[in-house]
Amino acid sequence: MKKFITTTVALVTTLSLALLLGTGPVASSGCSPVNGHLVEDLVPGPGFQTAGRFWGAIQGTYEFTLTSASPTGDPTISTVVHFVGHSTVRTRTGDLRFTEAGALDTAGVGNYADLMTITGGTGAWATASGQIHLMGFFSGASGHGEGDYRGEVCGG
Repeated sequence: MKKFITTTVALVTTLSLALLLGTGPVASSGCSPVNGHLVEDLVPGPGFQTAGRFWGAIQGTYEFTLTSASPTGDPTISTVVHFVGHSTVRTRTGDLRFTEAGALDTAGVGNYADLMTITGGTGAWATASGQIHLMGFFSGASGHGEGDYRGEVCGG
């Protein structure tokens, strides 16, 4: 019985350690880290659209169209809205398309955090996938925004 308990404890310890060590971040094959900066300005016209430029690991013109926005429903952060939109970054080697989901504080400088999920692409980006985190500000008063991005692009 003592040998059974010792063997069981050793097995559970080994499996727990393997599970613990095996759950860390692993670099995906064919993926590259990306980071850089975005500058954008409100585009006149119907709806909410911005245009600007991506600088850094991904470089090109940027176009964003808001598809939905809703208040958080929490009175302690009543100036924060959740938003969803679609964007495209047009590079020299093709286009990257994204669906964006984030939160924007409409008060003050307009801080926001945004998760950009790659939904398609053309040219060199035709098989791209991955996500980019974007954090910055967008001023409703001036119609100008800037942010820094960081993430991972695979297969592009």
